[in-house]
Amino acid sequence: MIDPKTDRVLITGAAGAIGTALRAGLRSHWRHLRLTDIRPVKDPGNNEELVVADVTDRPAVETMLQHNYDRYGIRSVSLRIGTFRPEPIDQRSLATWLSPADVAHLVDVSLRHPDPGCMVVNGYSNNTRLKTVDPNWATLGYQPEDNAEDHREALRARGINVDAPDRGEWEWPEHGGSFPRTPDRPVR
Repeated sequence: MIDPKTDRVLITGAAGAIGTALRAGLRSHWRHLRLTDIRPVKDPGNNEELVVADVTDRPAVETMLQHNYDRYGIRSVSLRIGTFRPEPIDQRSLATWLSPADVAHLVDVSLRHPDPGCMVVNGYSNNTRLKTVDPNWATLGYQPEDNAEDHREALRARGINVDAPDRGEWEWPEHGGSFPRTPDRPVR
């Protein structure tokens, strides 16, 4: 089990919305936070170490994490976050939304798990339109509570068609919406 008094927590994307929220929530509970980002991180605390790094190559990072676990026993949980916003923003996010409260819960159970090994977990709230549940949720003890459907009428009031037939743009297993099936869009 990870010990907040002795162990380090690495937060990638520390200057972004999720990283900033996590820093605020973890700073007072953990001895040492290691922060990475390609942008400057505002106001690093005394227990925060900034490492400027580009870790946007997900396959390379996940391969490195697996290697470090296999060779050195360094545990990691890679979170693949859906739509992180205070509330859903469109029809697609009614399926993919991850609320601030649920992301905090997901990170908490990930850090407290006695031995996650080298795990990859999809992060979503308990959305009615979610087409699948990640089996690693049960392993970690993650039980999301928020549901994007609670925001449906607010989206409708803003003129967003939340009742359009499913055109397949956010069908599973293609988490990227229509992007994976659009051959003329370059991958960057």
